[in-house]
Amino acid sequence: MNKKRILGKKKHARNSRSTQTYLSTDNQGNIISFNKKPQHKNHKPSTHYMVDDNKKTAWPSITEDGKGGYKEQSYSEALKAGEVYKFFSNKKMKQFAREGSWKNK
Repeated sequence: MNKKRILGKKKHARNSRSTQTYLSTDNQGNIISFNKKPQHKNHKPSTHYMVDDNKKTAWPSITEDGKGGYKEQSYSEALKAGEVYKFFSNKKMKQFAREGSWKNK
């Protein structure tokens, strides 16, 4: 992986989606549905829903479906789309994937 790619993870993630969805999940974090409108108070849009391997790699588990909606995305699909993000440390990966450090504050 080249240095430019490593330094551009946050910007790449922020710019990789053009629309929004409201994601509903179960208690284990499994995707139940994609919605055009919030389903409850304080429901925030989820355009990526990052997942990780609990090591040093993260990727978005949802992607745009080409019809203005969203669908689930596997690791191999994320790899093909250039959306697998590798980190030098597990701590940085967790900040990115689990804490959302890639998002604009």
